[in-house]
Formats: sequence, structure tokens, C-alpha cells
Amino acid sequence: MLKKDLIELCLLHLLSTEDLYGYEILRRVHESFPDTQESAIYALLRGLCKAGCTESFAGSTSGGPTRKYYRITG
Repeated sequence: MLKKDLIELCLLHLLSTEDLYGYEILRRVHESFPDTQESAIYALLRGLCKAGCTESFAGSTSGGPTRKYYRITG
């Protein structure tokens, strides 16, 4: 439970500085929590969106598939 809460705080901190797409968030979280499952991070991101703390949006494409970005809500 503590690890989940700590990772949520880290996600909010990362997103407080800039909008980020999923893979970049994963890469940064894995620097501090290398054993964290990718699915767990995405589940936490979905939960933060449901709670209204963050929102997701489609970023501009750069020669590949559209990236899903996350940001802190207003």
C-alpha cells in the first residue's frame, strides 16, 4: 500500500513539471522503482484521471502513432 501511494505521489510530481506521455512516465518511474510493473503504473494513471487529479489527451504525432499524454488538471 505504501509503495502504491509513493508511486502516485511521484506521478503527480512528474506531471506537475510538464505534460508527459506514457512511455516517458514509465522510464522515469523505473529509475526509482525498477521492479514496478508497467500495468500497475498505467492503472495508477487511470485512477488519477478518474479522481480528477490528472487528464489524458492525444499529443501531436511525430511520424509514429499518436501518443497519449497526461497532465495535472487545473
